[in-house]
Amino acid sequence: MPVCMTQHRAVYYQPSGQPPAGASLLFIHGSGASQESWQEQMNDLPSGILGVAIDLPGHGLTPGPAMDRVPELAEMVIDLLKHLDLPRPLILVGHSLGAAIALQTAGMEGDLIDGLVLLGGGAKMRVLPAFLNGLAAGLIDLGFFRLAFAPQAAPTLVETQLQLYAKVPAQCFFRDLTACNEFDVTDQLPLIQQPVLLLVGDQDRLTPPKNSVALREKLTQAELVIIPDAGHFAMLEKPGPVNQAIHDFIRKFINIQIQPSLKALFCIDKPEC
Repeated sequence: MPVCMTQHRAVYYQPSGQPPAGASLLFIHGSGASQESWQEQMNDLPSGILGVAIDLPGHGLTPGPAMDRVPELAEMVIDLLKHLDLPRPLILVGHSLGAAIALQTAGMEGDLIDGLVLLGGGAKMRVLPAFLNGLAAGLIDLGFFRLAFAPQAAPTLVETQLQLYAKVPAQCFFRDLTACNEFDVTDQLPLIQQPVLLLVGDQDRLTPPKNSVALREKLTQAELVIIPDAGHFAMLEKPGPVNQAIHDFIRKFINIQIQPSLKALFCIDKPEC
């Protein structure tokens, strides 16, 4: 997997998509996860789109320790974007903690990005104190993560994910969820001018739909898609509807943002497509 040497640290990332690319998606995973959580999306990119999924510090192949402040994680992403120089327009796609990082990045260096896709996000993301205290003591309650999935989620999917989370050090989860717990960009939302797609499972109990509804009301250019029969991990539980929503957003985005000469690359407004 390629590595980018930023001023902060080495960051591993996985690219996907066939050249030429006229736009980019940068995928940012959630707490305790890695770039592998985006496999279903990275394997289903529209023509002409470059996908890049990263491992945050302390996750996947990127060396630790994990970072416990969203602004610091956003600074790392900003540094990474400057080093990678991805094709524009550039859309950040974040899940949970990744959604918080994407929002913070837009608020700090809005000129670097052109759009956001936020799954299971919110302007603030409080975590149950008892769960945080348990993690601080080195205890991981896998029942908490089981509740993150909708009751209809495939049992094999749930068990596979729980096995992965069981291997993550409690300290990593503690730092990730501390970052979520202290995150709050409520006052900055009116400053975020980029188009935003909000995605959330209708049965998400960790970042419920009301959080995304509140985001839509505060952001200047936001649309909301609620994914039926999905929990907090909608991109894993219902990849088809999630991918379709992202593809539709990209097509609308390109129609508005990209000069007509590039539309042929994405097969837009062409009868034969």
